[in-house]
Amino acid sequence: MNLRAVIVVALGVVTTIVLLTIVPKGAADEAVPSVAAGGAVTTLPLGGTTTAPSGTTTPTPTTTGKSGKGNGTTTTTTPFVATGRSTVKLGSTGDDVTALQQRLNALGYNAGTANGTFGAQTQTAVENFQKAKNLAADGVVGPTTWNALATG
Repeated sequence: MNLRAVIVVALGVVTTIVLLTIVPKGAADEAVPSVAAGGAVTTLPLGGTTTAPSGTTTPTPTTTGKSGKGNGTTTTTTPFVATGRSTVKLGSTGDDVTALQQRLNALGYNAGTANGTFGAQTQTAVENFQKAKNLAADGVVGPTTWNALATG
């Protein structure tokens, strides 16, 4: 074995040790650098990464934090469905209110904690969203507001 081959192998071992040290455990959905033969570094996705075909629209992604060592974040994309939702207003409770609060927060309107209770903070966020979309700012979320929320 010549000196060049020994150096390449040694660099590969050092790189592997460094990567094992800095990549947090449980990072199954994150991209991890990999060293190919000859020392080229590439990034390999781990887990279920999918690519949408060209010409399709993707929903607005929501980002959630991951606790534990490394404090990385994982971005998940979930569609926001407006059809079939009930009309909600101040005092309403339930899953539709939780979805409303999550969507308003994702769009940058501070609806507070998504707890499923339509309170004053959620009402203010709805009214601000409705004003921004040139809708009647009455704080009531019916079909027109649900559809506007779906398009962002």
